Amino acid sequence: MDRLKMLPEHMRKVLFSVKSILDQNRIKYSIIGGIAVGYHAAPRTTEDIDILVNKSSLPKLQQLFGTGRVMDNGYAFTINDVDVEFLFSYDGYEDFLFQENKDVGFNIPNAYQMLYLKLKANRSKDAADIIQIVSGMSEEEVNGFQSFVKKHGLSMDLLEDFNSLVEISRLEKAQKKATLPFAKYMLRKYAKIKI
Repeated sequence: MDRLKMLPEHMRKVLFSVKSILDQNRIKYSIIGGIAVGYHAAPRTTEDIDILVNKSSLPKLQQLFGTGRVMDNGYAFTINDVDVEFLFSYDGYEDFLFQENKDVGFNIPNAYQMLYLKLKANRSKDAADIIQIVSGMSEEEVNGFQSFVKKHGLSMDLLEDFNSLVEISRLEKAQKKATLPFAKYMLRKYAKIKI
């Protein structure tokens, strides 16, 4: 849970309050979006709390949290100026999406589940998140995602997109590595900084 410290205090309070209500009512969920990306990669700012749920939970969520806004892909409401969005899961994949991440003690998708969700969403900001997550993975973990896709019978088309994003991540790492000596040289020469 230490990685959730990057959240502002008021968001953390809302997150734990919502988590408590979901747990007490035995509603299966996974924390996704910017919070989950921040758990698996460099933390990034987020303005809301995204929670993956089964669509069949909608009546219970409305009972627990009020009317809110029903959307095509979910249900949203605001608590203490924090937007909370319950997004409906992809049919047929609940078995692996709603398993508790034992390392966290919180329902946050593991790295492979997160990569799957981001690939499935197929938005430009998701591609950036995938690159961030992959940049922190070992080669063995990257290869393990391919096994994960096969094990769960997920679309093999996702692997093509994933492999392209892995290559972008590798190129970014190589660029940073090549740029660092030049940056140190410039700092030493012009700013008279000892490194």
